[in-house]
Amino acid sequence: MALADIFYHDDLVLQEFQANGTLSLEDGIIYAGILFIGLGIQAIFWFFIAYRASNIARWIYAVLWSLGILVTVVELPSYSGSEIAFGVVSNAMALGSVVALFTADARSWFQFKGRLPGGVEQDLSEVFK
Repeated sequence: MALADIFYHDDLVLQEFQANGTLSLEDGIIYAGILFIGLGIQAIFWFFIAYRASNIARWIYAVLWSLGILVTVVELPSYSGSEIAFGVVSNAMALGSVVALFTADARSWFQFKGRLPGGVEQDLSEVFK
């Protein structure tokens, strides 16, 4: 299914929901699938950034967040007040995570691939200056 078909389908589902107050089983399955795919992508980023200390995953996450901000700005006129409020809070939290990925201690984390230089006995305050 092409991306344009999903967005077109989304508009039809919204119209149906506003008219009837319910969703069909097929629409519920589609939305559940989209939700689980999104959660799966987030889990993959979390795994590669937190456990593998992947610098590539960090940059891909930052670029995708930036593209998401651009899409949000372009789509802003079509959002309702609650969607704008949720978007601001959500994007602010994501901005915090992106900023945290580029702090000095995070750079050390990625540089040493999640391991402490010099062994476990080393004082952490010396590593994260």
